[in-house]
Amino acid sequence: FVVSAGKLFVVGGIDGGGNHLNDVSVLLPNQELALPPPSIADWSFVYDGDIIRVDRSNNTDMSSIQLDLCVGLLPCNLRIQGDGSALSTHGGSKISCSRQNQCTDIILESIHLSCQADSKESFITLISSELSVLNSTISGCKS
Repeated sequence: FVVSAGKLFVVGGIDGGGNHLNDVSVLLPNQELALPPPSIADWSFVYDGDIIRVDRSNNTDMSSIQLDLCVGLLPCNLRIQGDGSALSTHGGSKISCSRQNQCTDIILESIHLSCQADSKESFITLISSELSVLNSTISGCKS
């Protein structure tokens, strides 16, 4: 392996038949990203371990987001970190994390999550996975 420009390059490998390969893989460090728009295409560039950074200068409206974590190209864990700023959701917004899909956890840190009264189901759905709420508040959300 070689480290260059903050990236880890891994050379080699073995295929299913035990043959040695000359493949090159690049492993990127975790990133800090602004809250992506609600389209799945924009969220497909968020990887496990990345931090979604929310601050008062970012878009904090999650009103039309529909994410099934660890399905397709979506990450298998999600960390949203803020500076005490508020995230708002409306009816139909949903993030789900199911251990059956290999999704492990959702972490909310230093944010205020506010769900609007028009929500018919819970904004965050966990199935055998974990939710960590660190220095954050959640209000108006269904459980």
